[in-house]
Amino acid sequence: MNDLMNGVFIHHLRFDLRAREIVSFGPQPGSALRGALYNALSRQYCPDQDAAHLPGHRSACPVCRLLAAEDPDGQRGHDLPRPLTIEPPTADLCVESGQGWQFGLSLIGQGATETFPHLIRAVQAMGQEGVGHGRGRFELVGVEACNPLSREQVSLLDGRRVELPAIPVTADQVKAAASALPGDRLALRLITPLRIGEDKRLCRQPALAIFIRRLLERCQAIATHYGSDPAAQDRAPWRELSLRLSETAASARLSTDQTRWLDIQSGSWRTGQATPIGGLVGTAVWEGNLQEMLPWVTWGQSLHVGKDTVKGNGWYAIVDPKGFENP
Repeated sequence: MNDLMNGVFIHHLRFDLRAREIVSFGPQPGSALRGALYNALSRQYCPDQDAAHLPGHRSACPVCRLLAAEDPDGQRGHDLPRPLTIEPPTADLCVESGQGWQFGLSLIGQGATETFPHLIRAVQAMGQEGVGHGRGRFELVGVEACNPLSREQVSLLDGRRVELPAIPVTADQVKAAASALPGDRLALRLITPLRIGEDKRLCRQPALAIFIRRLLERCQAIATHYGSDPAAQDRAPWRELSLRLSETAASARLSTDQTRWLDIQSGSWRTGQATPIGGLVGTAVWEGNLQEMLPWVTWGQSLHVGKDTVKGNGWYAIVDPKGFENP
């Protein structure tokens, strides 16, 4: 079933920065970084928002391809899954002038990868305009491609010369990494808020079955729009997979719960309104027959899961469960 993700690949990028002034963020830096990135890209490449609906505009506009993609014929609404996620720095980060800091971006699929040079210029523009509380300015020092599964790292910025990323996470790498994980225990560290729910109710405690359903929905949307396997277009195998893995997840036992709910608001400079983007953070461990879901959980480390992934939410890591004792 993991063949449904054939042709999906993800480039992880790390931007190395140096503060020119104090750079300070709140509890979810990803929201501020997404807003600054959107504004920088819009000013440079998509100043006329009315043009977004013109034929052929999306294929040429990095803003709409990355952050405002739409499909008028979409079965689950017009919005496409964004082929970009943010891996923000730690919550409440405060960096003094002259100090270094980092954040990550992940690009999904060929179309997103081709926008990389635009992203370089946008991050440079973000540095000139400033980010976070007080709009602290910074300069771009370097960019690296990083593959968390193969552990490869390649510098992409040498003076004014920019190389395209070329060490993506692939389906074969995901299969190999998942096969090395224990099949009876799964420990997840929720790095940024996990905001998922069901039947219009937020999930405020770890619930593996709901997590798996939202994760598979995310994988299906990504494979449908950015993969190459024709089988991914058929909803039937996804439905069958979701039902089977949901049943497996429901039978798993939550052996360790070190999570907490984090309330966060995301403000919009354009509308002047704030929307909730909080969720679960911390570590949870489950025990059970988990082998079949491991490739999907491995994909989720790169894709993120739940609401507001483009703002950095839903970023998690599979960690060693040995360090967690049963209650």
